[in-house]
Amino acid sequence: MLPQLLTVACGLSCFGFTSVTANLLKAEGWLQQYGYLPPGDVQAQALRSPKSIVTAISAMQRFYGLTVTGSVDSNTLEAMSRPRCGVSDKFGPELKTSMRRKRYAVQGQKWEKSEVTFSIENYTPKIGEHHRAIPLTFREIPFSHIRGKVDKYADIMLSFSEGFHGDSTPFDGEGGFLAHAYFPGNSMGGDTHFDLAEPWTTGDTDQGDVCEGHFDTIAILRGEKFVFKDKWFWRVRNNKVLAGYPMAISHYWKGLPSNINAAYERDDGKFIFFKGDRYWVFSESTMDKDSPKSLKDMGTGLPKDKIDAALYYTPTGQTYFFRGNKYYRFNEKTRTVDSSYPKPVSMWSGAPENIKAAIMSEDGSYTYFYKANKYWKFNNQYMKVESGYPKSVLRDWMGCESEDPKRGREGEVIIIEDVSQGGAGPAAVVIPLLLLVLVVVTLGVLLVFRKYGTPRRLLYCQRSLLDKV
Repeated sequence: MLPQLLTVACGLSCFGFTSVTANLLKAEGWLQQYGYLPPGDVQAQALRSPKSIVTAISAMQRFYGLTVTGSVDSNTLEAMSRPRCGVSDKFGPELKTSMRRKRYAVQGQKWEKSEVTFSIENYTPKIGEHHRAIPLTFREIPFSHIRGKVDKYADIMLSFSEGFHGDSTPFDGEGGFLAHAYFPGNSMGGDTHFDLAEPWTTGDTDQGDVCEGHFDTIAILRGEKFVFKDKWFWRVRNNKVLAGYPMAISHYWKGLPSNINAAYERDDGKFIFFKGDRYWVFSESTMDKDSPKSLKDMGTGLPKDKIDAALYYTPTGQTYFFRGNKYYRFNEKTRTVDSSYPKPVSMWSGAPENIKAAIMSEDGSYTYFYKANKYWKFNNQYMKVESGYPKSVLRDWMGCESEDPKRGREGEVIIIEDVSQGGAGPAAVVIPLLLLVLVVVTLGVLLVFRKYGTPRRLLYCQRSLLDKV
């Protein structure tokens, strides 16, 4: 604890306004805004106990599931910079550490009438006047009637504003908290304010289904599978899509377009994305200032029009790019393609051409090639695809029940066996009984024929049938 206190104290008083001090000021302002520190002048650092700052930072890290260090590290700053609601995380001096508790303030206020009106004061030009969309917000409110009102004296006033806008909680611009609302009551009671600076949209209910497949590309970023399709991406872990996905690509990687062609994590930890003849460089979720760039600027010897797939080959620390039926080995330091390259993809024995993605296994023993909902498992030691491949990406990687739920196979027969009851079904009893009855009847008929002879009518029928055959 003592080193952490010294770090905070020195950052605030010993070294002047350095980048460390700037981060601490930013963090303290955030901690005040969301209830981890009591209100006060952020600039009056001498009045703030370093221990209280360490305690507040630790509480925030614990609440957000971060490693508790008590210091403002990169993960803490990244969490603080995410867009969020303007409501504080805590109410009172102690943090509600139990994750089972409710994430809202209990004020005991409610509407005392069954009919509540609302009015939209203004609209953001980013989405226009969507009158019909607003009432959907109130579907779950147990009122007998909610109606719109065009004048400015409604119970709930909705507005878009920037910065200081007439209350005690100014907005902080794009990327901070998104909105705040007031509890039922008079004056501003019930009002809801949205930050006009945020990139508001009407939303998109047509989110992609990961089990439809046909992805643009798949990449390993920070040790996890990221699956990209159109304007969406999924995070996949342990053969399962994580909760909260798909997410819009532009929501996390601002400035990155939809329908990317390839992606990989460079040896310096930066993410590289490709689309057409351009590429983008990101540090986590922040785009480099000079992005995007032309493929011509990436290095010499690479394709100029498009990259189909990119692979950082961990066994040798080299980067491979694939285009059509060729692949290129690229030196990141010299920014040049190695001599004797490109080479045919057939050098990767059994791998397909025109792939969509190439990723490495965690231990570096295998390379996986993806194309058209199939994947090939390539053994890096024996330099060939394992037997039994390709296999279904949807089934093996995404946890989907079938290979392609929207497209059946010609002549395919699916047999579903219901064993949920754990016992024999009715058919298992009835069918054997019918067979037993049939055997008994047949034996009885044979005994009758043997004792009394074959009936004349049956003999005549047999002769007539034989003649016709």
